[in-house]
Amino acid sequence: MVNIIRDIEKLGEDSENYGKGYVRMTFNVISEYVSTHDFDEDANYNIKKKVVSNVRVIGGPKKGMAEELYGNYNTYDSGTALLGTNNKFEENYSIPHSSGGQSSIAVTVNKIALFDSSVYGYYETPLLSEVYSDLGISREDVTLTLGFRVELITVDNRIFYKDYEIQLPPSTYDISGSEFYVDLTIDDVNLMEPFLEKN
Repeated sequence: MVNIIRDIEKLGEDSENYGKGYVRMTFNVISEYVSTHDFDEDANYNIKKKVVSNVRVIGGPKKGMAEELYGNYNTYDSGTALLGTNNKFEENYSIPHSSGGQSSIAVTVNKIALFDSSVYGYYETPLLSEVYSDLGISREDVTLTLGFRVELITVDNRIFYKDYEIQLPPSTYDISGSEFYVDLTIDDVNLMEPFLEKN
């Protein structure tokens, strides 16, 4: 699943910058995994640790800059900032489990276009489609590919991994519409491929 958060990064509250800001988008990818083994079937298969690594942007957007990456992101807390060579995060589970794990990774595209609310009148609320049309922002302008690897370590120290490359926003998504999430499992059966075991 991908959550899309669209907002305006204000330039300031002084008279010169009042009502002005940069259009910004955050794409939050939530990937899930489920074990084919039941929790009580073989405890050695239970997952005790998850490592998400090699988080990177492959091919940046035409407009704006994809310069912020976060692990364990949610809308209330940016999570772990992934900067420079620090492109991984991990989670140890106090109680090993066989299913229900999620990995949340977000990328923010900053400074897509400069928005000036005075163009529409301070008391008007323009439609998102109108603003994006006026500013010349299309899905192709903000498209990027997010890559990462998820490794699952079992109780008996076996390592299972899967590499992801996900186009954001998805091709079916209307960036100027009212939707705020896309269920990728509906459109991309490759996301359902199994994890591989490291030798």
